[in-house]
Amino acid sequence: MWLPISLIFLLTLPGTPDGGSISEPSDDATVSDDYQPSGDLLMEYDVGHTESAVPTSTPASEKMSKTPTPLLLSPDFDPEWIEDEILRIRTMWQLDRDGIDNGTYNLVSLDSDTDAYFDQGQLKMIEIELIINGVHHTKIYQFEDGRLVFAYIAGDGEQNRLYFYNDILFRWRHTPDKNNPSDFIDYNSDPSAESFVLWQETALNEAYKLYESIGD
Repeated sequence: MWLPISLIFLLTLPGTPDGGSISEPSDDATVSDDYQPSGDLLMEYDVGHTESAVPTSTPASEKMSKTPTPLLLSPDFDPEWIEDEILRIRTMWQLDRDGIDNGTYNLVSLDSDTDAYFDQGQLKMIEIELIINGVHHTKIYQFEDGRLVFAYIAGDGEQNRLYFYNDILFRWRHTPDKNNPSDFIDYNSDPSAESFVLWQETALNEAYKLYESIGD
């Protein structure tokens, strides 16, 4: 399995699969509305059976026991709150990555492609590194008190950062080309955008399926 990837969101992030780096895009980057997610990126991973990864087919509302909020009910998040919450999640991310890197978090390998990290018995992060149709993909799910707060899904040169609050996706940042990080797409909570809804369903489905397969 590939070594765990440290994604430091505030500046530049070493440790990408190809040895490059990921930079946090600047505020003046190009924003576009015509993105459609790759089918491979939307494939749901089945622990222990990498070759049988299949697209998500069951609606999230039927698969998740940890989601009390209607999946597509998106409240009007205050823009200032969004930025504050993203900063909080990024800070928590760095604390979790420090715990992983310095060995204070407990590592449990679920299979050759999947690692889970625990802090005092609480699941903090799940990392998946796998090959789909000959292309390397990375998926990282971060949890706080049993809920998904962040997902990083990357493959075929693109990156997606998904920020959640109470199982609602409130910010999706898509970087079409990791080598051009200043050109990104930022979406705030929008249940009318098909791609946005696809990412919300995909990440929640897979994250909680993995979470529940591991156990609290």
